[in-house]
Amino acid sequence: MSRIEAVTRESQLDIEQYAAQQGGSRLDRMMYQISRNRKAKDPDSVHDLRVSIRRLGACLTVFGQFFPKKASKRIRSRFKEAMALAGEVRDRDIAIELATEAGLRANGELVKALVGQRRVYSKELGRLLKRWGKSGVSEKWRARLRL
Repeated sequence: MSRIEAVTRESQLDIEQYAAQQGGSRLDRMMYQISRNRKAKDPDSVHDLRVSIRRLGACLTVFGQFFPKKASKRIRSRFKEAMALAGEVRDRDIAIELATEAGLRANGELVKALVGQRRVYSKELGRLLKRWGKSGVSEKWRARLRL
């Protein structure tokens, strides 16, 4: 084996280790945010959940060659429902904030409707995250991704 081949092989292992470390770290962060959102669904925690899901998804995409393709694709597809629900909650948070900044009263019809919609989506998101927590997705995904 030539020196160039040895360095290339060593770099490949380093990148694989880095990819696994990043995947594990981002999965841990997402699971923390899932746990946090099961307890409190304030606007900041919903935003942080969405960010953690996007970052894990980006990690799986960028370092895709180092993760089992089928597992990575399947896990990323599971994100879609959570991202959609969290997006609906987040959209209502932003709309409520904008409405109150525009001077609309908190007990006005529009704000009340937005708060009601947010509550509905938030409960759906909570149910999904609870299912994920009960089914042990962290351990399953960690095993499937070989982290």
